[in-house]
Amino acid sequence: MAREKEGYRDALERVRSQAAGEMVTVDEAAKITLGAADRKEKDWVLRKFTGWTPGNHDKKIPATVLARQLC
Repeated sequence: MAREKEGYRDALERVRSQAAGEMVTVDEAAKITLGAADRKEKDWVLRKFTGWTPGNHDKKIPATVLARQLC
């Protein structure tokens, strides 16, 4: 079993507390990771998570995936 990265649990709790649920929207991900949900930040999230959001702003990202990126 792979070891968790340092700070993963803290990042996961942060994502879960700031998002509406286990699935995070692009807007929520931009606000959690970059502090704002402007167009530039949303584009960054879409580039970073292309497998989860294939060009669609309405897609949702699992909280665990976002937490891995934060730690």
